[in-house]
Parts: sequence; structure tokens; C-alpha cells
Amino acid sequence: ILATAQIVSAVLPYEDNPANFKHQRAADVLGNKEPLFVKYQTGNPNMYPVNPCQAFQTMRKVGGNKYRVAVFYATSQQRDLETFFTIVMTSLTALHRHPNVLLHQTGIGGPNVPFKVMFADRTAGCFILTTNIRGLGKGCRLLQTSTTVALPVPAQCLGVYLRHCPFNSLPIWQDDCRRRLPFKME
Repeated sequence: ILATAQIVSAVLPYEDNPANFKHQRAADVLGNKEPLFVKYQTGNPNMYPVNPCQAFQTMRKVGGNKYRVAVFYATSQQRDLETFFTIVMTSLTALHRHPNVLLHQTGIGGPNVPFKVMFADRTAGCFILTTNIRGLGKGCRLLQTSTTVALPVPAQCLGVYLRHCPFNSLPIWQDDCRRRLPFKME
């Protein structure tokens, strides 16, 4: 049995390995009461946008597997962040017992992109979403809650990001991002 588990671990990507499923629930990402800010993301084309100060906030569940979320990002040095609202749909991939995929727009008028939850730790306030689009490769976003994003990335979350995401990371978080939200989120 141990040999089989080691083979599965060596073959499957982290986000598809059953040994990691307890940290891969969409509900842990969408169940936060505060905005989640992108701290780092992979610098490849499937990770649109690359604007600074990206964040999203779950507003409410609208039924079944659908959630209304507010998405924020900077388009310039303007004071407030751009905001749009979109519906996030959750689904699950093979072997998962709980939804582990978030399907949503990341930019106004953009396509719905599936992001697997690679890692989610609500207690530490750190989350990693990943997508793998044919021809564009794998991309990751590391997010932290509004109250933890100015702090160092928790060790377990950072370790997963560094070991299982492409090395070309871009810093997205800036010190003024929180105060640039267009309205107070609670």
C-alpha cells in the first residue's frame, strides 16, 4: 500500500493527489468574511490580469454551487480599485468528494476560467489557486486574507507554492491595496 501511495504521489500533480484533498475545498476559499488579496501569481499569459492589488470578496451564495463575488484590481495609480461582480461556480474533479474548482471571470468581459484549489488554510488565511490551460501552461495565485496579507506567507502555504507552482512569480500585493478598496468590506 505504501508503494502505491508513493507512486500516486510521484505521478499526480499536487492539486490532484488524494493525500492533499483536505486542503483543497472550494468552500474554504469562498467561506471567508473578508477580502482575499493576491500576493503573488505566476507571470504567464493564463494568469490574466497581472494588475496590482487584485482581490475578491464573496458577497453571498446565490444557490446550489453559485456565489456572487466582487472582484477588484488596479488599472492605474487611481485612488480606488476597479470593481466588477461575477458569479463563481464550484465543481469537483475526479476523486474529490467536495467541490475543489472555482470557475469565474478574472477580468471584466473575460472568459470563465477554472481554478483548482491547490491549497486552502482558513486558519492561517492563505490559499493557492491553480489553472492549467493547454498551450499556456500551469499558473498559480497565492492569496491571503485582508488581515494576513501584509504579514509573511505562512510556511506551509509558501512551501506548497514554491514546490508546485512555476518559478516566474510576480508580486501583486502592494502596501496601499487594502485602503484602495472602493468600499469597506466586512
